[in-house]
Amino acid sequence: MDGKSLLSDGLQRVLFLVIALVLTGVGLWASSWSFSKIHHMRQLERVPPTPVSAVISGEVNLSGQVRPAGELLESPDTRTRAVYYRYVVEEERTDSDGDSYWATVKDVSRSVDFLLKDQSGEVLIQPGGPVEMDVRQDSQRVAGDMRYTEYLLEPGSKVFVFGYATREAAGYSVRFDAEGSFVPIVSENSEKGERQEMALWSALGLLGGLAGLSFAMVFLLGVFRVHHSAVYLLSVASVMVIVLLFQGVSMMKADVEDANTRAQRLLEEGKGVIERTLAENDIAWSGKWADLGSFADAKYRPLGPKERARLARVRLALAQSVERTNENLDRFPESLLGPLWGVSHLEALPLSEGDQQKLAALEEGHEPTRVGLIPALIGLALGALGSLFATWQGIKKVSTKRTIENVPTSPIEGVAYGLAEIKGTAELANGEPTLRAPISNRECVYYRHIIKRKDSDDDGWTTVKDEERSVSFFCRDATGRMYVDRVGARFIPEEVRTSRSGNRKHIEYRISPGEDLYVLGSAEIDPQTHDRLQIADGHGELPFIVSSYPEKTVMYKEARSAFYLLNVGLLATILAALGLTGTLGSFGPMLYTSAAGFACAYLFVTLFFLYYNDLIFLRERVHRNWSNIDVALKKRFDLITALTNTVKGYLAHESELQEALAQARATREGIKEASPDDGALAAEQHVRSQVLATIEAYPELKGQEMVDRLMTSLTDVENEIALMRDGYNDAVERFNTRQQKFPEVVIAKMFGFKRASHFRTFGTEREAPQMANKLAN
Repeated sequence: MDGKSLLSDGLQRVLFLVIALVLTGVGLWASSWSFSKIHHMRQLERVPPTPVSAVISGEVNLSGQVRPAGELLESPDTRTRAVYYRYVVEEERTDSDGDSYWATVKDVSRSVDFLLKDQSGEVLIQPGGPVEMDVRQDSQRVAGDMRYTEYLLEPGSKVFVFGYATREAAGYSVRFDAEGSFVPIVSENSEKGERQEMALWSALGLLGGLAGLSFAMVFLLGVFRVHHSAVYLLSVASVMVIVLLFQGVSMMKADVEDANTRAQRLLEEGKGVIERTLAENDIAWSGKWADLGSFADAKYRPLGPKERARLARVRLALAQSVERTNENLDRFPESLLGPLWGVSHLEALPLSEGDQQKLAALEEGHEPTRVGLIPALIGLALGALGSLFATWQGIKKVSTKRTIENVPTSPIEGVAYGLAEIKGTAELANGEPTLRAPISNRECVYYRHIIKRKDSDDDGWTTVKDEERSVSFFCRDATGRMYVDRVGARFIPEEVRTSRSGNRKHIEYRISPGEDLYVLGSAEIDPQTHDRLQIADGHGELPFIVSSYPEKTVMYKEARSAFYLLNVGLLATILAALGLTGTLGSFGPMLYTSAAGFACAYLFVTLFFLYYNDLIFLRERVHRNWSNIDVALKKRFDLITALTNTVKGYLAHESELQEALAQARATREGIKEASPDDGALAAEQHVRSQVLATIEAYPELKGQEMVDRLMTSLTDVENEIALMRDGYNDAVERFNTRQQKFPEVVIAKMFGFKRASHFRTFGTEREAPQMANKLAN
């Protein structure tokens, strides 16, 4: 590697390290944001809806209608009276491409206190502080190049409120700047809708976090030039599993502790409310929940109907909070982890039969948080399709990389029939048209010319031309040269020249004569000479690569492309899992653990397919090489038969040979395809040798044109078989060796892979060419 390449490699490693660090930060931030979203959703989920009359100090989940609590606001544009408005002014502008867009020039919002009223009463809402006002658009108008939009919350609107209730002299009010286990919300959406929206954003944040972390790992592996697919999959899956399990377990711990603490605090607050109310009416109570009884009992008659109904609702809300807290601890794995964290079940509040029925009715109406059906189905469909496509393409890339890795580099003189890898320098072939690169005007065997245009400094580069041309050529090394038929080849050249003229940029990639080459393709019989091999397209799944990069660089490039695709496949799998989990199960800490489980499953399934496909590829390589030999053997048998018929007058007294020929013909006709260790090949070889010996014994046959032509064809076939044999035996050796390695040995036994037999000759295949030379003399 020269100094320029070393510098380029070093800069690329530094760039990859910077990208990995940035992506790690983005991934951790997105994961943390997802954590907070699902934590807020869980806070809302464990606070049951409460009627206004049952409000006590603490987190409250209320729904009702907006009522004025004082002077209303007037919206700036429509002059509508409201308790809240948001006013947005936008200006229409044009970008460098001539496309118009709206730019915000003003965005203001204001609110005043209001009352929330339901069937049981009303409570003061003070929307100051960090409250999230989720209000629908009320009006929008366009005047010239300006657009004016208002979002209004008017008296009479139905809203959902999640805040913190505090007791004051005039009664309870709901604030949003207090410390507590809640996220401030005032929304025209329902509680269920808010929970679904939180779950959806949490899932997207989780996916974004995993994308950042997984691609950070890909770039980090690129810093160290790691190209092993198993190392990549194990690394990425390990990072994901560790992060997901850590966040999942952390959320479970925070969830059960937060729920238990809140429930205990509410029990104390509710107990205080009941004690104060009873004491104000001179009603004695021991402080034990079991002694409270029913508020319809005679001893509670000093209380008014509203007070009795309020205390009954408070106790029911406390019982509901305790039940949800205990249900949270009963789930797996919280049931196992809760005691380790020092969190135990709370004692259920004793209720009358009527109150128990009311509590059951309330809990039956509660739905666990799930993503909406349509987003879940979209995620499931896109995830499943994306996973299948990206994973399949990634596995194909890995297969190419592993082929480069597994096929040894052969000196050109020692190339065997079949998949082959050679290295050398490019050399122009006689008879090929002259090819010159457009920018450098240098003679070449391949070039790619790209023209890009940039209309302004704010615009990106647009490709206006992308042209590729190539010619066939020779690859030469110290032992000889080999013809490379360029049809079907995938060229991977280095970028060698870039120039700029005005608003256009020209990029030239080329491979010139004398330049170092790496070639991976199928070594096939030259259709013109039949006595040599050439590198060509195998017309199947076999790769055909021609590159001016070194082998390791080509392998790394293929691995990096595979890692990108497998990363997309992994993320798509998790997207499908989130869609499935969001539809069938409840969103919560198990979201993270289930995602970790799917990441592990993807890892094992992908690794299995990689190793299984390797065995399939090696087995098919053996079958394909043998099929080519079998075709040549059948051709040889036909030639021997024709040769025998031609000289049958001289063979009439050779009864032993006639019988052997008849037997070989019967055996050949009785099988569809010979096998390497088939006894029929030995018999056929014996016949061939005897026929050739007979021709040698009768000199008058040498002058016959038909015999000479048949002998020449037989020579070509014998050469083909000889060239194919080494390639076949090499494929057999690699296939058998891989079956003995772990984990391939397990897969081979599971799916019944059998060892292949080597092709051992029963005489010398070079005998026929020698005989042809003798006949020609």
